[in-house]
Amino acid sequence: MKDLLEAVRDGTVDAQDNSLTDIWNFRICDHRPQLTGHFFGAAAVLCHAPSFESWSGEARAAVVRIVDPSQEERHAFMDAVRPLIETRRERFGEELSGGI
Repeated sequence: MKDLLEAVRDGTVDAQDNSLTDIWNFRICDHRPQLTGHFFGAAAVLCHAPSFESWSGEARAAVVRIVDPSQEERHAFMDAVRPLIETRRERFGEELSGGI
């Protein structure tokens, strides 16, 4: 994770797939504050209400900031990862490729 964080900081890596807890705990969110909707899952954010209410509006908003990419951005992402998908399809078969 240390190498990933450094690569995110210096721009070598401009995207990664991490759990929300890793994004927060390893402070990836300080360098890549947007989340995209390309993942499936749920995360409960539990907090003592008076503590949450004492946070700045900016901090409260950052906890739930999710970017919904446009269709054009989604297609660009799919085009960018298509070579990886193809190698996985070759290795694991069509049924595990996610339909891409």
